Amino acid sequence: MSGSDSPAFNPGNPDSCEFDVEVNMASPDRAVTKTLKKEDVLVIVLERDSKQYPTLLMKTKDGRTACGVSYMGTPRLIACMEAGNEYTATITKLTEGGSGTAQVRNAR
Repeated sequence: MSGSDSPAFNPGNPDSCEFDVEVNMASPDRAVTKTLKKEDVLVIVLERDSKQYPTLLMKTKDGRTACGVSYMGTPRLIACMEAGNEYTATITKLTEGGSGTAQVRNAR
């Protein structure tokens, strides 16, 4: 399941920080993604650019940035992370070019 079809995602509750959604891997760093495979688990990290705009990144456990997160619910995910929630992303599909999809869930 992905997106709003997921039972863990409750679009009727805007305060929900429970996520189980499929997202796109945006602007992948090929040097990093070529070392990854399906089912690898990445950490979702909230960073701010030079103008202090928030951005979500997928990083390896050793801190290398694999890609960004492309998801229509990004503002809610950012708000939940700013409130202290943590998330992981499990790679569900990965192409030779480094793009793909990942399932984002609450870190346990």
